[in-house]
Parts: sequence; C-alpha cells; structure tokens
Amino acid sequence: MAGELVLQPGEHRQLRAHGEAQRWESDNPRVATVTDEDLVAGTHGGLVTAVRAGQARITAVDFDGRNAIELAVTVAGAAPLALAAGARAVLPGDPAAGWTTEQTQVVRLEPGGQVVGLGPGVARVRDAAGSAEHEVRVSGALELGVGQRLALAERFGLAVNSWRAGSPAAEIDSHGVLTAGDRARALDVSATLASGEVFTFEVRIRAAAAAPEPVATTEVRVPPVTLPPDPPRSEPRAAAAEEVARHLAQARACAEQGQWEPSGGHLTAATVAAAGNPELEARVQATRAELRQASAGPGVTELLDALLAHDFAGARERARAARVPPGQREGLAAAADLIAPVERLTQGSLSPGD
Repeated sequence: MAGELVLQPGEHRQLRAHGEAQRWESDNPRVATVTDEDLVAGTHGGLVTAVRAGQARITAVDFDGRNAIELAVTVAGAAPLALAAGARAVLPGDPAAGWTTEQTQVVRLEPGGQVVGLGPGVARVRDAAGSAEHEVRVSGALELGVGQRLALAERFGLAVNSWRAGSPAAEIDSHGVLTAGDRARALDVSATLASGEVFTFEVRIRAAAAAPEPVATTEVRVPPVTLPPDPPRSEPRAAAAEEVARHLAQARACAEQGQWEPSGGHLTAATVAAAGNPELEARVQATRAELRQASAGPGVTELLDALLAHDFAGARERARAARVPPGQREGLAAAADLIAPVERLTQGSLSPGD
C-alpha cells in the first residue's frame, strides 16, 4: 500500500499521480468513491469522496496496466452502538429520519429514533435519505434444539470474513450456517468482521423434549350381568280379600233395605281395605256403581207422575217398590198419602171434611 487516508463522511480529497494518465478504482464505493476529476493542474486527478463509515481501497493503474498504486481509505464515523438483548437506546441524529434496517431479528426500530435489542448480531440502520447510517451490535444468546440448523449470516448487516464454533458440539460452515450436535450444551460462536474485529455471542443447544411415557393400561373383563326376572304379581292377600268381600256384602244388604247411609259406610271401609291392590280396588268400584244404579229406581217423581195420570194402582206399586235415599223418604211418604184422597176426588166421593 502506498499510504493510508482518514476522512470524515462527506469530505473530499484530491489524489495526485504524476506520470502517465491513470485509471482510478474503489473496491468499496459504499464507503468511498473516486473519480477522474482533476482539481489541481498538472496532476492526473483522482478525487476521493468519503460516503460513510468504513474502509475502502483506492487503486491508481496506468492505462497499460503495468503499474498500480494503492491507498487505504478509512472513513471515520460514530462508534458502533452496543446493546444487550432487551435493552433500548436512541439513535444519534434526527429522530424523524425514518430509520430502517434489514436485520429485524437483531433490532426493532420504534418511533422517535429508538432502537430495541432483540438478539445477537450486527444491524445496519439507515435513514430514509441514505445519508446517515449506524451500526448496532447486540449481545445475547441464541437457542436451538439438537440437530437443528440456523443461518447466522442473516443476523449480520456487514461482511463476515470467517466463522468459528468454540466447541465440537456444533458445526458452522463458511456461509454461517450453524448445525447443532446431538448433545445439549452452550458454546461460543465467533464472527470475524471485514474490519478484523471479532464479534462473539453464545449459542445454547437444548435437549430434545422427552417423549411422554406410555400410560399403563389394564384390561378388565366385566362378566355379563343377569338381572333377576320380574317377580310375579302377588295375589291379593287373603285377609284383605276377605275384609273387602265382607264389607261389600253388608253394603248390598243395607241397600236392599233402603239403608243408604250404612251402605255407603261399608263401601268406604271396603275402599280402605282394598288400597294398593288394583284387583280389589276394581271390585269395590264395580260394587259402588252397581248400588248407585239401584238407588236410582222408582222414586217420588215417578209416583207423582202416576197420580197425575190417575194411575192409582201404579202409584201404590211405586210407593211400595221405591228405594230412595234417606233424604227422599219423607217426600215419598207424603206423596203416598196423597194417593187415596186424589183417587176419591176423581170419583166424586171426597167430602169437604176430608
């Protein structure tokens, strides 16, 4: 190298090459550019312009390619911003500059120029105009499972010359692809940057999740259950049947004599004795219906109808045969007492004294 030049971003420097006309080149125009402009008389111009922080190599070659002169150019800039994962900082410069980055796994940009560290790596943060740039280095640890692969180069916004895994527990190739081994452990991974600096961070390899133990099962055979047959319907108990029969017989006897109140009492006693036995309850109900129908025989109304028809013999027969409830007995007797006077009246033999 013929020399070294240190510039600030935006600064210009005229290079001089004496002799034959030269061809000027920059190996990193993003950091420093060079043109063939000649600002000084008598020189074969090479105008260098510093663009942003970094390093570049400027070369002057004569047109036949026989001679070359190289100059190292370092563009000074703000020191890299160091953050730990989870930490927060404010970027230098205009907070409203519209900062962006491609390393979104490393940092998160927030309004007001704030930057938050997410995980290990080196992020390049640029403003919307492309006139300002910051380097943010985030420390921390990465995790991956045994046998998994991880592309580390995506976490670096600048060139990495080489990679190294600090343990045989993982392998890393020249493209920065890390492959975890089959054992759980932690190791250091180093990235040698183009500037010669070494950026080191931790990688933790997790053990594979243990498969759940099988649940022991026991086969249980349940013997078939045989339910006992329904018990046969029990016959009416002899005592209850006898009691019901006795009360029903007494109810009929009382009804035949026109004693309806005692008859009803025996029916009630038979109903109580038959409770809970459908067969006996049906027998009591049938007897009650039978006696109710018998009680509806010839009564006072039919006797009076016979008198109105001058059927005195029929009226006497109905008076003798009528079976009426106790409440109608007085009315039946009074109606029967009318038979003789009405008969004499129709025959004209009734005297005024009668």
